[in-house]
Amino acid sequence: MKTLEQIIEQRKDLIKGQGVSEKEIVDAEKELKMTFADDYRLYLKKYGAVSFDARELTGLVKVNRINVINVTKELWEKTGELYLNMYVVEDLGVDGVIILQDSKGFIYQCVYGNKADKLCDSLVKYLED
Repeated sequence: MKTLEQIIEQRKDLIKGQGVSEKEIVDAEKELKMTFADDYRLYLKKYGAVSFDARELTGLVKVNRINVINVTKELWEKTGELYLNMYVVEDLGVDGVIILQDSKGFIYQCVYGNKADKLCDSLVKYLED
């Protein structure tokens, strides 16, 4: 199995951030009142956020539309408790499809406002597929 870094670095048109500190990650977790999965924490430390192949993953950046805190809080405000134990990894921008992750690392897909269905066991597996 490839590492998260190997998967991301092989992407075409990759735009990557600088990465963030452990303190920034902990502060974000406190603000969301949840813990990020280990692979998402690694992603944040290494990249902060990335964009590739016309896709943008959330992260800890100043751009509100891909800032995991802003995007997740906005989703929670609009959907109530439906996704309260998950954070947004990617908003596909097509037909309301959103990719979420829980603190255990499981990745889910949902159509905005509907039940989330488990896709895979990790961010690595999601990006690999």
